[in-house]
Amino acid sequence: MADYEQLMKDARLEINSAEHLLFVTFNLNKDSNFVFTVTNQLIKSVRLSLEALLTYERKQKNIEPFPKQFSVMAEIFKNKVAEQKEFDPVMIGFL
Repeated sequence: MADYEQLMKDARLEINSAEHLLFVTFNLNKDSNFVFTVTNQLIKSVRLSLEALLTYERKQKNIEPFPKQFSVMAEIFKNKVAEQKEFDPVMIGFL
């Protein structure tokens, strides 16, 4: 399995876990710490998804090697990948 495929599986796992916490566990417990945990899981999912996309682009030799720091990955996405692939500007602004 390619690295980017594993990263996407990990991102999906974080999304599913956040969804379960938000819609099942939070309704039973009503603890404010769950909101913090859900937010952290969503952020981790975004980071993993972005890393997966850049890893795929790197494998295709469309970009140079990149550090795993989120701010750097976001800039590479905005400046190189988003322009080439014509991503929606709203999605680019999200990062």
